Amino acid sequence: MTQIVVQRVRRAPALALAALIAAGSVVALPGTALAQDNPHNIPGVPLPTSTVSGLLGGPIYDVVYRVEVPAGHVLFVSMTGTEGTDFDLYLFDASATNIYAEPPVGLVKSSTGPTSTESITYASIGGGTFYIDLSGATNVEGTYHLVVQVLPDTQPPRVTLSLDGGAPATNNPAVTATVVATDNLSGVATMQFSEDGVIWGQTEPYVPTVTWTFSGPDGPRTLWVRVTDRAGNVSSPARASITLDRVPPTVLARSPNAGATVAGLRPVFSVQFSEPIKVSTWTNVGLILQDASGTIVYGTYGYDPGTDTGTFMPAVPLQPGEPYVVSIGTVTDLAGNQVPPLGSWTVTPLLGASLSLARSARVVPRGNAVALMGQMAPVLGGSLILEEAIGSGPFLPLVPLGTAANGLYSWLAPVTSNTWFRVYYGGSAVAAEAFSPAVRVLVRRQVGLEGVNAAVTRRVAAGTRVVLTAVVGPTDPPVPVTLSIYRYVPGHGYVLATAVTRTTVGGHYTFSWHPGRGAYYLRLTTAPTPLFANGFSPAYRWVGE
Repeated sequence: MTQIVVQRVRRAPALALAALIAAGSVVALPGTALAQDNPHNIPGVPLPTSTVSGLLGGPIYDVVYRVEVPAGHVLFVSMTGTEGTDFDLYLFDASATNIYAEPPVGLVKSSTGPTSTESITYASIGGGTFYIDLSGATNVEGTYHLVVQVLPDTQPPRVTLSLDGGAPATNNPAVTATVVATDNLSGVATMQFSEDGVIWGQTEPYVPTVTWTFSGPDGPRTLWVRVTDRAGNVSSPARASITLDRVPPTVLARSPNAGATVAGLRPVFSVQFSEPIKVSTWTNVGLILQDASGTIVYGTYGYDPGTDTGTFMPAVPLQPGEPYVVSIGTVTDLAGNQVPPLGSWTVTPLLGASLSLARSARVVPRGNAVALMGQMAPVLGGSLILEEAIGSGPFLPLVPLGTAANGLYSWLAPVTSNTWFRVYYGGSAVAAEAFSPAVRVLVRRQVGLEGVNAAVTRRVAAGTRVVLTAVVGPTDPPVPVTLSIYRYVPGHGYVLATAVTRTTVGGHYTFSWHPGRGAYYLRLTTAPTPLFANGFSPAYRWVGE
């Protein structure tokens, strides 16, 4: 606009303008009787074609073209000039009557760079008459080349919306709404917001960012936006959601607990929160570990979003038997609410022992002994105890175990029923108690037919009654016994013919059987119980003739 003022000042003296008129350089003055279409002032001359050229600069201050723009169209005006010239562009609407008015009337856009390469884009919603003023900014005369296009704008603009940079939650009802809108021709002019996508707020000028304040209680919030370009085209709505959350998270669980001892010199500390937290607030000193002198112990942080649990492992081994102080740092949820201070607590790391245990047999007859052996690593001071649990009972001490220099231990243990074994280490001032894995030894009942040799095939006349007695030991507690009779079928092998289940009395039960012609075998079985494994007899064979 500085150039506009200079031009108007230098054209003001009437004598100078009259001299220009006399010299043939026509300059329009208010009230001057000139041709109906004055090329140097409004109404100018109708634009003859979309591309025109002519002289400008020096004594030719202005050339004005008149152009009609339909409603909803965009006017594109671009100009270049001879090298060394400085031409400017001004665009006036139908309200203008004089390009020299001060202050300017009807001036809607201008391009006044230091060269003659200028351009203007202007969208008209209602359409009408416009005046393009080509102005020579200096006394250097040259040739201008003007290109004018009037194009319809029917393509709606596009818009995206984000709240607080895409954050999932906030504790502040006032959020920053970022509106990114683009338009191919006329450009974005206005925007509207809605909290339900149905009722829209007032129209306001488009700006890339605004502050939007939600009302009401905590919970999910959604904001819609739509924009309108200068040709009146309305975009499809865009929306973005954020959760308003002003309730701070709490700690549901922590491990190790306050005052606890923990096996291992690089224990894993864990804290479970009541809701998802901002991971960076946990990994940036979310848990603080200090030794007795106050020195911070650094380590590795982790976070499990599935359980909302943060973990920490010291980078170096801790001192066994020495208490360490633990506290929670500045940890926030996704909305920025901080976990309330818990205060500090102590945890004492201890050396951890690994105990192994193996058995010489998994299943043994009742009353047999099984060899148990294992090793302690590292070898620590304190006592080792072999424990046993009979059936489904509790573990009870069985016998103290001595260890060799390399930590090996062993014991020969008789078993009369199903038994679990494990080794217990009681710990010390610098070592944590420990258990070996438990191993189980199964004991089978003795099941058979009284007086029948399984190694001999018995032959009987078909239809003869055979009386047999099943014997189960031990007899207590009583247990059901199933007798299964299999008959040989050519082409199919032995097929189950019948099965009968009885409960023994005093470890015995008697049954009778009438074999037909053919080959048979009989087998007795007992189901497993807490005290004994499943039992089964050998196969007893008969041939009916």
